[in-house]
Amino acid sequence: MVALTSLVLQANAHLITPEGNLVLNGPDSEANMSANLGTPVSLLFKQEYDDGVLGSSEGAFGSYFTITLIDDSHATISWNLTGTGIELLGVAWKDGNVVGVPNSGNAFVWSAVSDDQAVVGGPDNIATVPLFRGAFSHISFYGQRVPEGGSTAIMLGLALLGFGGLRRKLQK
Repeated sequence: MVALTSLVLQANAHLITPEGNLVLNGPDSEANMSANLGTPVSLLFKQEYDDGVLGSSEGAFGSYFTITLIDDSHATISWNLTGTGIELLGVAWKDGNVVGVPNSGNAFVWSAVSDDQAVVGGPDNIATVPLFRGAFSHISFYGQRVPEGGSTAIMLGLALLGFGGLRRKLQK
């Protein structure tokens, strides 16, 4: 119970679940994040770490995210997805091993992103679960394409009608 109550302090207000608290719930995957958020999401970017050392990454949107490790178990994250047509919906991170204790990192934490931070957000401070005190294993960002509004289709239709009328006028 100590770990769950302390999760409230693990991130800033921009990162909140619908209940207002961070949730300990793994594993970190598209399926689990989709279930937690109640909507389909895709992995935008995932950065791996090995006891504070930068590791491999995956996802096509890495250049839109900034992760600054403060130490092995604390980081600041921010993002700017302007112009991508993507919204950030959730962030997940996992503890790595407790120093000197192999296979001890098994705490997954995830959080929803507040609506006002979906495109440009942060900086937010995140930390691993105090009970485990392990270094980050990875930090993952999940989101989805923003549905295009009907206004784009209407504008395109009006433009085509205008060109059609102009062509007709020029042919006369």
